[in-house]
Amino acid sequence: MTRKQLTRRDALKAATTTGLIGLAGCSGGEGSSSSDGVSAAFIYQAEVSDVGWDRAHEDARQAVTEKYDWLETEFSEAVAPGDFKRVSEQYISSGIDAIFGTTFGYMDPMHEL
Repeated sequence: MTRKQLTRRDALKAATTTGLIGLAGCSGGEGSSSSDGVSAAFIYQAEVSDVGWDRAHEDARQAVTEKYDWLETEFSEAVAPGDFKRVSEQYISSGIDAIFGTTFGYMDPMHEL
């Protein structure tokens, strides 16, 4: 039996998919932005054209968006940790169901929200 090595990119895709599938069961009802699906925003600290953590998140965002027709995604790039709360609040007020902050520097403002 051959065992496939799990890459960071595959693990990130799996974690994102798991989180979004869980949200699908919570969608709908009052205050939801879409009665047919889930909307998610990804906030990146760097430009998605850079190679690294944010690029891997962007690849995963694109993969799950293509795979699940009930999922709508948006993203913001090059968001400094000091601007995270403002950008998140804009997404929240527009009806986004879930926000993924992709760096440790977003932890405190995310916790406040």
